[in-house]
Amino acid sequence: MEPELQKFRQRHTAGSSNAANDDGISIGSLRSNHADPDQTKETVSGRSDNHAHAHFANGARTDGNEGGDDGGNNDLAREKTHESAYEPRNPYTYVGARGWRKYRPLRPFRGMYHDIKRRLPYYPSDFTDAFTYRAVASTIRIYFVNLLPALAYTLDMYRRTGNFYGINEGLLASALAAGVFGLFSAQPLTIVGVTGLISLFNYTIYNIITPYDVTIYPQFMAWTGIWTAIFHWLTAITNLCDYMRYVTDFSSETFGMYVGIIYLIKGVEELVAEFDESTSGGFMGIVVAMLYFGSVYTLEKFGSGLFFNPTVRGFIADYAYPIATVFWVGFCHIPGNLKDTHVQLLPITQAFRPSTDRDWVIDFWNLDVKWVFASMPFGFLITLLFYYDHNVSSLTAQAKQYPLKKPGGFHWDFFLLGCTSFVSAVIGIPLPNGLVPQAPVHTDSLCVYQTDLQIIRTEDVEGEEIRRPKVRILKVVEQRVTHVAMALLLFGTMSRPLLVVLGTMPRTIFAGVFLTVGASLSSHFAKLCKKLTNSAVGFNRRQRDNP
Repeated sequence: MEPELQKFRQRHTAGSSNAANDDGISIGSLRSNHADPDQTKETVSGRSDNHAHAHFANGARTDGNEGGDDGGNNDLAREKTHESAYEPRNPYTYVGARGWRKYRPLRPFRGMYHDIKRRLPYYPSDFTDAFTYRAVASTIRIYFVNLLPALAYTLDMYRRTGNFYGINEGLLASALAAGVFGLFSAQPLTIVGVTGLISLFNYTIYNIITPYDVTIYPQFMAWTGIWTAIFHWLTAITNLCDYMRYVTDFSSETFGMYVGIIYLIKGVEELVAEFDESTSGGFMGIVVAMLYFGSVYTLEKFGSGLFFNPTVRGFIADYAYPIATVFWVGFCHIPGNLKDTHVQLLPITQAFRPSTDRDWVIDFWNLDVKWVFASMPFGFLITLLFYYDHNVSSLTAQAKQYPLKKPGGFHWDFFLLGCTSFVSAVIGIPLPNGLVPQAPVHTDSLCVYQTDLQIIRTEDVEGEEIRRPKVRILKVVEQRVTHVAMALLLFGTMSRPLLVVLGTMPRTIFAGVFLTVGASLSSHFAKLCKKLTNSAVGFNRRQRDNP
């Protein structure tokens, strides 16, 4: 009897381990590679042993003999087959499910339930782990990285939507999304705000509505957002975010390059718009934008240089965006020829008030029924856009190069995105979603790096060696305080004193921000393409020179 028990335990434990490590695991548990593999293996094996004891006990009771005959073994086999046919061994995967259980839409709320169940034990540590300097530096950096592009995209919508979306609408949309996702999301590292794609969508709908009746644009956009929220909720409830597991790194990098190109195009458009005011202002805008880009790039690279001590270098690199922004804004206001150039400044409105003469709540109930259903296809298109854009943002914020330990949750976050879309539609602000450039920047700013000395011995000269620094990531400060703090800062930016400060910013600064962020994304993809097209990849120097 004992040898049979040992063999059955080994077979059952191996089967459970294979099911747990199967490639068919849901997208919510893709982060399991960041968890402790020994602990995961121990948990799965322990559960398998318990099941083995239970099945063997049932078989022994059925047979009634101590030694167990063929009848007992058949009952034992039938018991095991019955379990594998109707219940998957791993609660996060559909592998092994039969019948209606293998269809994700027929098991509603399953993904959201497991997302909350996995992430909830880490909620207290999401606040206690933030008591470190990295959280402070990350908050300041991500505030500027999120604020400046949001203002630039809102300025673009302000010009193309009849002044409907202004600075306050963009700030409130970013603050609302950051607050909700900072407090309640399963992936607080993903930065959420106003993107260029939604700004393009908004003024495209404006151009479509204008020939019919431009006065219904606010109500039409409200119903578009309501339909978007409904489709978001249905997608999250029916577990359709599981299919994001088929998105590869190549897809994410390609989409990131696409967003980077959009940023570069928007930067050029802002510089071209400077010539509408005056020729001298346009040329000055080009100079300031290029110097802003060069300043941020130089200051961020300063951290890996040799000047000063590591503390000073790290401080300068952490606050590259604030330093460059303050300097070049002041540069444009230097008395004399620079101030007399009259570059275009950022338009502002009253504090905590919409840009147009309206209430915060849109009267969407006054729209004709035909326009309500006409807005449904646009809501579906926005859902498709957010499905990929937001989830890819989450993937890039939790990329493999970051040693993350806490799990994520795509279903629950997409449900939250539907909630923010609904609120944004009702109060007439742009619909926020995940930001592809800012999300990995947020994670990178929370990384604790260590520089090691790498020694490479050469074969050309005996005793000669090459020494170079090698930077590696020790850990990531996984918390949600930086996201919440950024939301408070963005909401405070809507106050009158800070709006006056924003009113002194030249538009050319936003062009510099677009060029900086877009170049960083495009250059990363260009490096990957260079490695792909290099014929010497995979060969050392001797194999390359002497094939």
